[in-house]
Amino acid sequence: MEQDLAGFAVEYTDPDGQTFPVLNRLGFRQAITSATTPEQRQFFPTSEAPLQKFHWVHFPPDVKPGTFTYKATAMLFQPGSETALTAGPSAEVGVVLMPRRLDGSLKVEKSGDPADTTFIPFSYLSDKVPAPFRAEWNGGVGQVIHHKFVVTDFNGDNPLVFAGSSNLAAGGEEQNGDNLVCFTDRDIATRYAIEAIQLVDHYRFRAVMQKATDAQPLQLQGRSAGWAADYYTPGNPKFRERTLLAGR
Repeated sequence: MEQDLAGFAVEYTDPDGQTFPVLNRLGFRQAITSATTPEQRQFFPTSEAPLQKFHWVHFPPDVKPGTFTYKATAMLFQPGSETALTAGPSAEVGVVLMPRRLDGSLKVEKSGDPADTTFIPFSYLSDKVPAPFRAEWNGGVGQVIHHKFVVTDFNGDNPLVFAGSSNLAAGGEEQNGDNLVCFTDRDIATRYAIEAIQLVDHYRFRAVMQKATDAQPLQLQGRSAGWAADYYTPGNPKFRERTLLAGR
């Protein structure tokens, strides 16, 4: 199967019954280099330019109450062709994207002692956010992102998230009075895991694109490249990625 696998086509149907294709910024024929401008790049339906990986993150432009149904189809190379495709097996899953309603407050245990607990209303948090933090901040060269969180077992029995102002280093803990908050809620852990995946994907793509040249452009790989082989090789990090995130 992996020798014939060209990637995955994904489409979604929103709660109103409208179906849209998920788009790919890579194609078989479009060559992207570090000199390619955004205006020169096209996005293709994944039925024509399948996603050549076993995980992806997608955010619909219009989030609505109700169920979004995602359909993923394995696209296969046609016999004897490097890029011609045919549809293979497919699967669907329904997800609710509108955030659930919580009880209106955030519980903070200051010292681990349940008696030393503060409930902070969400309305206070949203109303009191300082103006500089309401927009994306550019810290200059070397200050691209400043996320600091740890997610464990997000799809297991004991999901945990550690986040806060802490730099996860001894200096900050001992001298700066940093905060480290532990969340045990599965929904929160899942959201943090998705955030981690999309951050890695986004900045990895940017790094690879900046190194792409005319001789070695960034584009989808044809049959002979065997792009999926690493995902089926035990011991390869991509094998672990596939079995963890795809479940098989």
